[in-house]
Amino acid sequence: RASQHRPVILLGAPSWNKTSLVKKANELSEHYCQHHPDDEASRGRLSDISHQYSAFIKKTFADYVYQTAHVNGGGVTVCWLGASYGFGQGTGHHIPQSAAELNALMAGVISYSQRDPYAHYIRTAFRSHDALVLDEDDSTTIAQEFINGLKLDTGEYPTTLVT
Repeated sequence: RASQHRPVILLGAPSWNKTSLVKKANELSEHYCQHHPDDEASRGRLSDISHQYSAFIKKTFADYVYQTAHVNGGGVTVCWLGASYGFGQGTGHHIPQSAAELNALMAGVISYSQRDPYAHYIRTAFRSHDALVLDEDDSTTIAQEFINGLKLDTGEYPTTLVT
């Protein structure tokens, strides 16, 4: 779903447990270890490496969403309705000023309300009748498509993740 000069309003972050995130992170971890056979210590930490790749994929996805919305002339607003964020609970919104801030918001909001019947009201409240409103299911679908697009045959893997 291209934003095409439309603002993007997120009512829900991806439900990562409904995607193949763990599978892809495991594939990347195994690929890393296969191409670094002398690093026996990394083989013993395969689970840690996989966890680092999962975090990296989530961060990269937030960057992708942020950059895509801004390149196309729109922006991103994160809204939560009856959701818990950090130590509080309630309703609010925030316009992230960076992909890192969007990533923190996507990771921090624990639950969201589903889009229907709120999409119309959200668009009206933000005076943005053409906004692309994405709920958790939409975000999860887009995240899965993003994960599907990650290829192992590129030959480039971030080695800075492995410490």
